[in-house]
Amino acid sequence: MASHYDHCGTYLGGGVVLDSKDLTPYGRNGVWFRSLEEWKTPGSDICILRDNQRTQTQVIEAINRATALYGTDGRTPFNWQLQDKTRDDALYSSQLAWKIHSHLGVDLDSNDFWYQAFIFLRWNLAGLAISIPGVAPDEIRASPFVSVVWEGRNR
Repeated sequence: MASHYDHCGTYLGGGVVLDSKDLTPYGRNGVWFRSLEEWKTPGSDICILRDNQRTQTQVIEAINRATALYGTDGRTPFNWQLQDKTRDDALYSSQLAWKIHSHLGVDLDSNDFWYQAFIFLRWNLAGLAISIPGVAPDEIRASPFVSVVWEGRNR
């Protein structure tokens, strides 16, 4: 249900990204560490954001908590119920990023008006029934609690 960005990950440094994705055809599903190289799909729109409410140390501690809770080996599967961002037994990509920062008291789910208008125009009320209680990468990009580090097209 993306208007611009369709996936989200948390960059850990050293070329490592924590995310959740359904990669069942490739033998992986759910929360995993992935290499930054796997993210370098030519033609993809990329946006690198930084939590502007918490320190890097606080975010790293929240990431460590999330990896202890959800694992990095697929033990927490992909969440296909996009409207349920509060569950812990399955996670989608932006839900994982939202949970990491929610633990710090930062709600990255902006429920941005323009994103919700896009969803309504494309999918009517059925789309809003998923997008408002869920959290999409576009909504995190629109959050006032992040600063853009870099944004552009991956070549």
